[in-house]
Amino acid sequence: SVWLMQDAANVAVYLPRQLSGWEFAAFSGTIFLGLGLLFRMGGERVQQVVDEKNDVTDVRAATVIDFIYAVILYVFKFVSKMPMSTTWVFVGLLAGRELAMAVRNSGKEERTFKHAAMLIGKDLLYVTIGFVVALVLAGIINPAVAEALLG
Repeated sequence: SVWLMQDAANVAVYLPRQLSGWEFAAFSGTIFLGLGLLFRMGGERVQQVVDEKNDVTDVRAATVIDFIYAVILYVFKFVSKMPMSTTWVFVGLLAGRELAMAVRNSGKEERTFKHAAMLIGKDLLYVTIGFVVALVLAGIINPAVAEALLG
């Protein structure tokens, strides 16, 4: 639930400070429908990204990643005043794990640094595209953001 609160805050920060009833209904409805679609699809695209990683079925490694992710979310939610994106944290954790697995498996053909670098590059590309789309949408929705982005 912490990630949902953090993501909601990350979305709301780009909204104008005052919303009419209709604007709030449109915002809430869009978020509701988007999350509904994500749950309906079972996180299909996100799960594909996770599944292509090395040894994702190892419960021990997944538990370590979940623990580190939870600690980072806790720090940014309750300790730090700096906003952050859970997406970038998660991608960073997966990238670090892939690099560690490449180091551990160096000399074996199945997972190389090149393969890890390609996975990390692809993930960064997807996240960057999402970031650019978010900035464009924020600029369209909130004139203050558009002014800050375009000067």
